[in-house]
Amino acid sequence: MEAARLGATPSHHRPPRTPPATSARRTRDRKAREEKLKNLQKGAKVVTNAGIHGTVVGVDEDTVTLKVDDKTNTRIRFSKAAVWQVLDGSSGGDTGSDSAS
Repeated sequence: MEAARLGATPSHHRPPRTPPATSARRTRDRKAREEKLKNLQKGAKVVTNAGIHGTVVGVDEDTVTLKVDDKTNTRIRFSKAAVWQVLDGSSGGDTGSDSAS
């Protein structure tokens, strides 16, 4: 009986199964993120997957340009896929980025 146990993988070493509700939630969240990226506009506050916070100052088909420092006017261009989160309800802070850029 002990020999049969040695070859078997204990249940605590098996990867957990993803419940269907979790899978559906992931799909819903992915689609919502894709929709936000598709509708990304100048002035939106975003966070990249590297943790960089910035304000969108330019949007192309596949890239987005973020202003990451107001003092030095530092801008960085990213792939749209690098935008991890579009911050909702970001108020204020849009001074100077209306149509001047």
